[in-house]
Amino acid sequence: MDTDDLTTFFKAEVPDAQPGDEKVSKFVGVPYTKGTGVEALLDIEFIMGVAPGVKTEFWEWPNNDFCGDLHNYTATMLAAEAPPLSNSISYGWQGDLAQLHCVAADVDAVDVNWAKLAAKGISIMISSGDSGSGYSAPQCGPASGEPGKSVTSGTVLKTVSAMEPAECCLQSREGKATAGWMWTPPAKTVQDAPTEAAVVDAAADGSTVFKDAVFHAELSLDTNFADHEVHILNGALTAAGGTVKLHDANGTVADTTITFGPAVKSAGTIQRNVSATFSGKTDEKLNGRAIFVDMAGQPCEQIVWYQATAAPPHNLVAIFAKGPNPPPPPPPGKCTIYSAIASVGPAADPKTVTDSVMPKPSLYPSWPASSPWVTAVGATRFVGQVVGGEEMATDQFGSGGGFSTTFNQTHAQWQAAAVAKYVAMGPTLPKFPNASFFNPLGRATPDVSALGEGFQVYVDGKVQSVGGTSASSPSFAGIVSLLNEARFKAGKPQMGFLNPFLYANPDAFFDVVKGSNAFGRGPFSTPVGYACAPGWDAATGLGTPHFDKLLTAAMAAAGASDVEEVSVA
Repeated sequence: MDTDDLTTFFKAEVPDAQPGDEKVSKFVGVPYTKGTGVEALLDIEFIMGVAPGVKTEFWEWPNNDFCGDLHNYTATMLAAEAPPLSNSISYGWQGDLAQLHCVAADVDAVDVNWAKLAAKGISIMISSGDSGSGYSAPQCGPASGEPGKSVTSGTVLKTVSAMEPAECCLQSREGKATAGWMWTPPAKTVQDAPTEAAVVDAAADGSTVFKDAVFHAELSLDTNFADHEVHILNGALTAAGGTVKLHDANGTVADTTITFGPAVKSAGTIQRNVSATFSGKTDEKLNGRAIFVDMAGQPCEQIVWYQATAAPPHNLVAIFAKGPNPPPPPPPGKCTIYSAIASVGPAADPKTVTDSVMPKPSLYPSWPASSPWVTAVGATRFVGQVVGGEEMATDQFGSGGGFSTTFNQTHAQWQAAAVAKYVAMGPTLPKFPNASFFNPLGRATPDVSALGEGFQVYVDGKVQSVGGTSASSPSFAGIVSLLNEARFKAGKPQMGFLNPFLYANPDAFFDVVKGSNAFGRGPFSTPVGYACAPGWDAATGLGTPHFDKLLTAAMAAAGASDVEEVSVA
């Protein structure tokens, strides 16, 4: 961070602050070093700006060892005589922690330390992530499914074309009601193009014999020729040249004679100038060049035709390539996608491929926000960007949320009823994941939300507009500081571990019912995600804080002295 930027922020954005409110009371982890970290300045400017006058510390571990740094942070917090009571962390990972080279011992220690901090009465806010549902597509490779198997009974959802099993897998993976798929290969086809006959290059000097030699029109630009038509050449050439008869097997142009010039060696090839007149729709006099491999016994590879009347550079008009008319791409196979599969048996065609278990995408909530002992904060924006109006889930990025596979709701009973109500609504919501894609009894995030777009952050003396749940989390943590301040003035303890209190007071939040988190980082939609709905949802949690109601509920709550229910797994 930069203390000068923090001072500038307070002067511009917190005009009622008192002198000294912009001062950081302590730096922990490493000594203060002037820097221009956008995330760091976002965090410190808004946790302090929302709660001016609250003594604030800046804790930093800059080693880029995410899980190791979190271990240090939580252990230092536990050892501190007077740790900060409201904390915000704007970092997390919506994916496999192995991708960050996290050591399992660090991850386990951090999760245990969160629980210990909750038991000590410390409030921890963590950004819920900016990648929505954390959608990661399943991998459909060439061997997707089981070869030689066929669905013998089941309910067909739809039938589409697919060139190969992997494509069938890809087309089926995103359907909410998909149970599996079967790819049936196309019927065999017989190509009726003529087979290639001999083209004999008798000598290294380019002497060549064409005997029923097959060429096809590989390219045709505004000429009598048609792409893929077959042309058969017969004749003999000496090193000095000669003529060869051409017959169009498709009958588009009349039989003609190609005149070949002397053989000339060039860049590993033998080349000859060629000319001919082709009578079809019109008479066309074409010049060009025939290209042979510069080796005895090798045939002519191509005849490249140019406009006869054009001075160099000539305009390419057609290419004849050695060999028969290339067969068209094979017809696609049939991809049958099932909403239910009752039985699978041997297929008549061994190339049939069946996957009776639908490949699942991975849906990742953010860690450590998915720990039960922290408060995960999602993000919203104003509908129509009208400040002060109704809010919706942000779509500038995806407000992170979903269901943990590490923790279940036995560690989060305070949210079980609200989450169960939302899961029951799931099938009626757009893009809602297939029931098999997530654990409905997993610890669910986010818990709450706050605005997350258009934050004006002062960095290196300039203003940057920043968005993310990394804006929402410090903002909500500042609000918790204000609740603590009010409670202290009334002789009450700090709020402490927040989640039981939050879920017991859903009326203290503006319910967000519009939008979803079917977005990645940036405005890129994903096939599945969690839509907003009345009550708690996996995009915006309980909603955004209604401060008056939240303060009233906070003043009535027991607070940090009532945290005996926190257990360490």
